Amino acid sequence: MEFIRRMLGMVEYKPYKVQDCFGKKRVGLTASNFKDLKNKAKLKLNLENVDSVYLEDGTEVEDDSYLLSLPTQTVLIVLQIGEVWEGYISYLKMASNKIIENVAMRTLTINKIQELLLDPESPELSLIMDFVHTIHSNLDAEHIEDDPDWFEGVASNYKNKTHVMRDSAKNRIRGYLAKTKDFASSTKMPGKKVRVEFTNIIDQFQNELKERGYYGQIFDRFASEKESDVIKLCDDKGWFTCQGAFDMKDCERVHRINPYASKDARVLFSTWNLDHRIEKSREILPRLLESIIECPKTKQVNWKYFFELLFTVQNLKLVDIRCHKKEKHTACVVDRRKVYALQLN
Repeated sequence: MEFIRRMLGMVEYKPYKVQDCFGKKRVGLTASNFKDLKNKAKLKLNLENVDSVYLEDGTEVEDDSYLLSLPTQTVLIVLQIGEVWEGYISYLKMASNKIIENVAMRTLTINKIQELLLDPESPELSLIMDFVHTIHSNLDAEHIEDDPDWFEGVASNYKNKTHVMRDSAKNRIRGYLAKTKDFASSTKMPGKKVRVEFTNIIDQFQNELKERGYYGQIFDRFASEKESDVIKLCDDKGWFTCQGAFDMKDCERVHRINPYASKDARVLFSTWNLDHRIEKSREILPRLLESIIECPKTKQVNWKYFFELLFTVQNLKLVDIRCHKKEKHTACVVDRRKVYALQLN
């Protein structure tokens, strides 16, 4: 069928830019679907294999629908088996590696960089953060003609900062939906009925997210309470404050950032995590599957509760990378009293 559509000129090709994990080569290509993109990227970049594809900010692209929803000329990072992409942190690591290669006192430099990046209370890192927040700041500018430097590296269809920031939030939420779908497709389930129910709940998640605009408002400094019941995570000027690690009430060091201020601040903001307090992969999704399997006949799975845990600020915390903890969130678990609702007649 795909061959016939190509012969009849019915296939729509979309232009993208692809690069390898090490940033050594970036080329343009057109692709009609996800498989087509991976095949062409493998040839153009001279790769042995293509294992996964990511956006520059670390969001994984996994299927045709998400790929084709991206703006034209979007930059995609193509990874081989065993390679890892950590968003813009990978660019920072590339830059630091180049610096290290050209510095005579290599060992000393490595130690200094490690101290800078690994010590959350490093005064040098705080100075860098303050510098990023203030230099070349054009905080009040909104449109591309008023602050063209801010839009460097951003797709050409974006004309104002709010659009960029809203889509940044949407991409993070879409990423969580993609991970949920991946869990469903890769997990062995006891019977067709359970899988159908899990799929139906995912459909409800997706419909709810579409209705709520994938929560783009959380990064929008102009979003108002009248627009929706969504809580934006910044003030009216665009300042975001770290909410602290999953096991902390607040950020002890009051880390702040304003991605609207400059390009550098926008890039640095991509390293801030929208972290699940109750973990998505270790706790929420396994408990959702368990609830479907064990659901009493008189009740139904309370999908809205799981939706809140996966996609809303009820369970998501915005965390500066210096406060982010990668350990298991042992004390944060699904409330089993909320996993069921009464069966509707």
